[in-house]
Amino acid sequence: MLQNLGCWQGSFTRLSTKGEILEDIPSETSLELKEDNQTVRQVVRRFYDGQPQNLVLEYRTLNRSTTFFENGAFSQGGLQFAPYTEFGGELGLIYGDRRLRVVLLYDKASQLDRVTFIREHLPHSTTPEHPALTLNDLLGKWEGEAITIAADWLEPEIVKACFASLDVIKSNYQTTMSLPPIIEQMLSPEFYEHPVTEPIQLLQTHISFVLLTGQYAYKVKKPMNFGFLDFSTLEKRKYFCEEELRLNRRLAPDLYLSVLPIIETDGKYHFDQAGIGTPVEYAIAMPEFSQEDLLIEMFASGRLTADHVKQIGEQLAVFHQSALTNDHINSFGTMEAVLAVANDNYASTEKYVGIAQTDEQLAQTRAYTDKFFEENAALFSDRIAKGKVRECHGDVHLKNICLYQDQIQIFDCIEFNEPFRNSDVLYDAAFLLMDLQFRSRRDLANIFLNTYLERTGDYEGAVLLPLHCSMRAYIRAKVTSFLLDDPNIPTDVKANAQTEASAYYKLAWEYTQPKQGKLIIMSGVSGSGKSTTAKAIASEQDAIYLRSDAIRKQIAGIGLMERGSDDIYTPEMTAKTYTRLAELGALLASKGFTVILDAKYDRISLRGQAIAAVQDQNIPVEIIYCTAPVEVLEQRLRDRSAANNDIADATVELLASQQAAFEDFTAEELVLVKKND
Repeated sequence: MLQNLGCWQGSFTRLSTKGEILEDIPSETSLELKEDNQTVRQVVRRFYDGQPQNLVLEYRTLNRSTTFFENGAFSQGGLQFAPYTEFGGELGLIYGDRRLRVVLLYDKASQLDRVTFIREHLPHSTTPEHPALTLNDLLGKWEGEAITIAADWLEPEIVKACFASLDVIKSNYQTTMSLPPIIEQMLSPEFYEHPVTEPIQLLQTHISFVLLTGQYAYKVKKPMNFGFLDFSTLEKRKYFCEEELRLNRRLAPDLYLSVLPIIETDGKYHFDQAGIGTPVEYAIAMPEFSQEDLLIEMFASGRLTADHVKQIGEQLAVFHQSALTNDHINSFGTMEAVLAVANDNYASTEKYVGIAQTDEQLAQTRAYTDKFFEENAALFSDRIAKGKVRECHGDVHLKNICLYQDQIQIFDCIEFNEPFRNSDVLYDAAFLLMDLQFRSRRDLANIFLNTYLERTGDYEGAVLLPLHCSMRAYIRAKVTSFLLDDPNIPTDVKANAQTEASAYYKLAWEYTQPKQGKLIIMSGVSGSGKSTTAKAIASEQDAIYLRSDAIRKQIAGIGLMERGSDDIYTPEMTAKTYTRLAELGALLASKGFTVILDAKYDRISLRGQAIAAVQDQNIPVEIIYCTAPVEVLEQRLRDRSAANNDIADATVELLASQQAAFEDFTAEELVLVKKND
């Protein structure tokens, strides 16, 4: 890096993907060692209409995405671990007192989106600038060395390579980048035994090749080693292909078809369907689906519905209840392990104070987590004892969920890093909860959360949600902030990153702020509209919604959609149901949640039990009394029984007895009652 010290004068030239100059901004970049010789200070000045815009950065360490050659040349950039994510990189070349840097940014379809050339020289440079190359200078086959430098200071890997050939065909330039022979042959229709859509498309990330053939997609892992990810040997690639298949079939069984060995016969590569040859590579076979069916695209176009997020909640609940757990997996859910993640987040983002977050936000967010871990150490042990730390997905958000053949598929589970996927189940669910809230759809987030909690019964665990959601938002803020470290990213991209990071930091902080809890008691006979009203209130007030029908069946140990026998409607079971409702309501309201208890609450004693549970904590209480004409009540119950899609068991035959048993509100209760006709 020392060869890059000094004041470099030049310009930032932004080009279109067709080579057209879009803007050329004079610039001055200075790099100097500070007095301690441990810190490099970088100041980038770009002159817009003669007026400088300054960006000041200081470095004490280099991140893993930056590597330097001995002569001062360097490369840096973000990794693209999955298709449909943006990424980019920079290459810096140095020759005497001149530098040439190029910044390449790619869009979500892995297509080149922006190019910026930065040509620079030191003041009073005597090194001549080379004349512009002509087409004839570029024609031919270029050979040289490909040098791979690892961030872990491993010995550089040097191999002979053919980089590209450039020919003139019908007055157009045609460039063919060198690809592994297997990938080159997989781009040919003859490689496949099934019909393909031509031309076969190739998507590349830093860790894989993805070939789109029309009906099927094939994913081949690259022989890379990034420390936290190691695909460097054929044996490891086979293992992680099989892991990717195993892990993703849990939630996306229709998307992950098989791991196919690739063998070579007489110089030709092909899939070994019979398993009789010696594999030289492996591919994961998947059905190809349209990017428009990604939920992030459906969200952007307004096609994501409440029913979609309800299906996700149901699917994730079933998955978490059956996911693998053992002592090794549990080790990732200890208080010490989770605290280490939080502390690492804060330590690596202190430098963004004043840039993307405030000192007050960081201090208060950190203080909340420190206090939470100090006061709730037993909670983490309890979660492990209850089997709530499992082999989860690790990356559940809208970009990793699609609609395939009208079915929700949660895909792209993290197969290459255990700490990313082994966690508390609610930490796994919190990613999507935060993702929806960040995108200003708290209504959908609330439907997802209440569906998930009702299916799992994990209401006590909800006290962890402020911590989990704050950590999830903070990690997104951290990752986004890393873009701000690169002075060569275009101003508009950096401005968007700063805005997005600031929003994530603010959200992470908001999750930690004290909130006033509230208890809402629904009351009324069956069919009076309690559940419909309660769900609407939950969506409006971001409330946790507890339904007696679900609580009763959870206590009885039967499925929510299973019709209960008379045994679960005895006075003893009713007492247990209302006691648990009161206990959960008090617990969650005391932690700042608005809680809705949805039950008949037809007896003074049952209403009094719920009110008494929060009375000593100064928690506001409200009673919503739902009524309707008898003929409306009867029709609703008949319609519900005919549809057979609700967890409630009450039938029209019970209506008369319910009305007769309903006890009028006392004078003290009437102060709290709001009537809903």
